[in-house]
Amino acid sequence: MTALSALQNGFKDALLGGNDTVLLGAVAGSDTAAKKKLVGIYRRNMTGSLTESLEQIYPCCMKYMGEKHFLRATRGYVAIHPSTCPDLNFYGNGFADFLDRLSRDYKQLSRLTALSSLAHLEWYYHAAYYADNDSEFDFTAFAAVDAAQRKHLVFTPSRALALIRTNCRVYELWRCRGDASLLTQERQAQQSLLCVYRDRRGPAISDINQAMYRLLEAVIKGEPFNSLCERCPQADKLLPQAIEKNWVCGFCSGTAPE
Repeated sequence: MTALSALQNGFKDALLGGNDTVLLGAVAGSDTAAKKKLVGIYRRNMTGSLTESLEQIYPCCMKYMGEKHFLRATRGYVAIHPSTCPDLNFYGNGFADFLDRLSRDYKQLSRLTALSSLAHLEWYYHAAYYADNDSEFDFTAFAAVDAAQRKHLVFTPSRALALIRTNCRVYELWRCRGDASLLTQERQAQQSLLCVYRDRRGPAISDINQAMYRLLEAVIKGEPFNSLCERCPQADKLLPQAIEKNWVCGFCSGTAPE
């Protein structure tokens, strides 16, 4: 390991793990207390930046959980999930699963039955904004595909596309900005199928029916067209709708069975 690599690893250990031995040895001066104070500034700035990023991505979860519980959760997440990307817009993709585990382990959060679904919805909505642009569906190339080969085509989902299946009223809760007190009490929770995507105006969320959910789920899994039709008998009608909404943006040739 080079001296630079050792210093970089020492810097990382000091900020993330609290082991500042290597970094303190590299800082000029003999006042250990002063050097620890300087390292502490970096550590607090890093933790604060990651926590603030989570607050911006998951505002509905913060409202739904309460600020106290949310901030405690963010500190716990940041402590074991350091950022691995220089762009903080891509930090926090595992936070929804982290909250799901917390809600099962802590009685205070177990009553928040929509927490996991709400967190996933917020992340998908955020990720849709920053997803790379999709190419437009090539209808000319599609029309040129031999009819016998079309059943083997594999369709390409939009990079911004994500699906949520939940028994909670998570879409309503999201529209209420996480304030459960604003939900109408007379409605019973029903299964909700949501599609998160990006249109020309930005990220969007749509309720979809079971048939469209099955179709998009199969597309995301990379199943060929003949499998789509088996999974969803209405595929020939729903696929054009999905293409029109840019939920499906391309295709490639699958491998025909020998």
